[in-house]
Amino acid sequence: MDARSGYWAIKLTEESSKLTTFNTPFGRYRFRCLPFGIISAQDEFQRKIDEGLDGVVAIVDDILVYGRIKGDHDQNLSLMLQRSRERGVRLNPEKSTVGATEVSYFGHLLTATGIKPDPQKVFAIKEMEPPKNHAELETVLGMANYLAKFAPSLSNANAPLRQLLKQSSEFLWDKQHNVAFQNVKDLITREPGPIIAYYDPNKELRLQVDAAKYGLGAVLLQEGKHIGYASKSLTDCEINYAQIKKELYDILFGCKLFHQCIQWGNKVFSQPPIVQVLPLKKRREACN
Repeated sequence: MDARSGYWAIKLTEESSKLTTFNTPFGRYRFRCLPFGIISAQDEFQRKIDEGLDGVVAIVDDILVYGRIKGDHDQNLSLMLQRSRERGVRLNPEKSTVGATEVSYFGHLLTATGIKPDPQKVFAIKEMEPPKNHAELETVLGMANYLAKFAPSLSNANAPLRQLLKQSSEFLWDKQHNVAFQNVKDLITREPGPIIAYYDPNKELRLQVDAAKYGLGAVLLQEGKHIGYASKSLTDCEINYAQIKKELYDILFGCKLFHQCIQWGNKVFSQPPIVQVLPLKKRREACN
């Protein structure tokens, strides 16, 4: 659902209204409702949406109503419409969809089985041409990083491209950069496309990590289904770590990033097991 002129649904207090006073050739005027352009307007609107529309997900004026079954969805939708009427929130029917089994929402495609990258964004990356300067390269990496959650080894694949950004000299694009550029595109646009399954706190978790030369990769799984991807580039100092230290660092990185699932979930297994990457003495202590 899309809220129409959402800011105007929020009435200002008398004191706040006076702060919006502006001069015109015809006299002074002030807003009675929240105007566009004020720095705090978006935050205030988001807070009001979160307060008034429990049971749904809302980012600014894009409201997502969901349910495990059709009955749950219909009930949540009915309550949302009722609360919208009570609070004066007007909805735009032309930009709203009801009863969809999948929906594009802020760069992601939400389906019954999981989350996928938005096909339009995937297509845009697939059609990208090699960058010709630092600014274009930053745009390429920015688009790829937005979908990094679907590509666990992205940080290692784009390492040559990130190194190129560090150069303050002339932009020199060679074969290794072309290979890295294509690898990044292939990771995100591969078929079948990547999908992140929905997390179930009642199922066991498995954390798989893979520490490469230039980056870390971590995947969180339940029953063989991916519920989270993560990657991280290594600093110049971290690149020199021993491989055993990189593996431990990768496990720590994965645990921190997925801490909400791990903290409240069922049993967690790491792959490789932590004891296998510990020094022999520490391994014996852990087993005892």
